[in-house]
Amino acid sequence: LEHPRCRFYGNVEVGSDVSVEELILAYDAVVLAYGAESDRPLGIPGEDLKGVHSARELVNWYNGHPDHVEGPFPKLIQSAKECVIIGHGNVAIDCARVLVSKEQALASSDICEHALSALRSSGIRHVSLVGRRGPAQMAFTIKELR
Repeated sequence: LEHPRCRFYGNVEVGSDVSVEELILAYDAVVLAYGAESDRPLGIPGEDLKGVHSARELVNWYNGHPDHVEGPFPKLIQSAKECVIIGHGNVAIDCARVLVSKEQALASSDICEHALSALRSSGIRHVSLVGRRGPAQMAFTIKELR
């Protein structure tokens, strides 16, 4: 979270403190990262809007899951300037890391070539992490922060 292109906002309840519609107006992409192995609707207005995707979809895309190699992410990553990730667990931190990392760092990782190719021309300049709890309750390991 010390990356200059990443911001953290805690104690925020999406659907109460801020709506998904407000986030779509402020950000080019919204990623819902809430720690589930399958997509689970949060039941908040706007979670089905264009530009809102689950972290599972994003992770499956950059990890090369056969069902997610094609999809919205290459175009979205190239056109988006601002992205907000709802969640502050390991998956949310990993999504933020991938979206703000330089090509050299990603090239030496196990990221799939199709994702690396799209991320080379990424337009994303800032990623914000929004969590419903404060920093003391964040559910990620120190390893993920590094």
